[in-house]
Amino acid sequence: SQCDIASCFPVLYRSKKAVIVGDDKQLPHLSFLEKAKEQSFLNQYGIDDKYQLMWRFRTNSMFDLANYYSASPVLLDEHFRSSRPIIEFSSKEFYGGRIKIMRPYFDTKCPIELEYIKDGAVDAEITRNMAESEAIIKKLQDIIIEDSKNNPEIPVNIGIISPFRGQVELIKKDIMKTFSGEIIQRHQIEVGTAHTFQGDERDIILMSWAIAENAHSQSLTFLQKPNLFNVAITRARKRMINFISKDPNTLPDGILRDYFEYIHYSNKTFETRDMAKFKNDFEESIFLELKKLEPSVKAGIECGGVNIDILLNKLVIECDGVEDKTVSRFCNMKKQAILERCGFRVIRVTKREWDLSKNACLDRIMGEYSKIK
Repeated sequence: SQCDIASCFPVLYRSKKAVIVGDDKQLPHLSFLEKAKEQSFLNQYGIDDKYQLMWRFRTNSMFDLANYYSASPVLLDEHFRSSRPIIEFSSKEFYGGRIKIMRPYFDTKCPIELEYIKDGAVDAEITRNMAESEAIIKKLQDIIIEDSKNNPEIPVNIGIISPFRGQVELIKKDIMKTFSGEIIQRHQIEVGTAHTFQGDERDIILMSWAIAENAHSQSLTFLQKPNLFNVAITRARKRMINFISKDPNTLPDGILRDYFEYIHYSNKTFETRDMAKFKNDFEESIFLELKKLEPSVKAGIECGGVNIDILLNKLVIECDGVEDKTVSRFCNMKKQAILERCGFRVIRVTKREWDLSKNACLDRIMGEYSKIK
């Protein structure tokens, strides 16, 4: 789908079947073909463009329109990149909540943050915000220092995104003044617009919205373009830090305000979440025994749309033989297949085994855990 019409014709002409993969909720391809020429090709070969199809079917969903060309369009709904708080807003806002998040979520700190820069202002001639750039440089320094202490062997990689080219250039200059080429390369520091990062990702994304109290209303309109917005907020794997110089409570209704309210809600509920949710007493008894041997054991973690019984690092312990309080949508084998696709090693413990020899079960669990620890 990242091809223009002229590029598609030679490929489709030679094919008996075609599989077309794309996401109409992200940025479209950059075509250097004139609009008039592209429309001429469409008319010549009797192909409706997407706007004509949308009008015909009274829809704004390209997934719905896929039925026009294919009897069985498939939604690629598995998301492996980000943890739940980072991707969940996008899933609900742009994909109807249909995204299956395949990465487990047990962060010790909420991975999505908002920093309000009270003294930030936008230049009159170009959309750039020096206070935000300074705050980003300070945050970069903190991240790099912390990472060198805690993670010296595998450094995090970092991206900085801003919707405005002027802000991108300002941050680039400030980074070159502050950090050596070795540090920039070590952390793969990249600065760009959402277009720069489409198809790319980073462990940590710093987002400079470059909006202040004196910002022009057209800047706010530009920020809320759905495709640009969706790409910008979904590039982070581990941590997403947003910088804004306008009080979020004064923003007009729209995607941006909804997003900041979502961040506030995520942080507010993060500390009060109950991670240890058990579907039956058998799970709880295994969890409590494992807790004595390994304090990092977790329960009630959701991944890939299923609830993991008990989790030790990348080892899943599925507890069989007792009826759950809540009914699962998946049978045991389907659930195991999903968890293995998420990258886990799965072992099963039955209630009968546990009753016969609790110690033997614990030895087996800890033996498997030691192999992947």
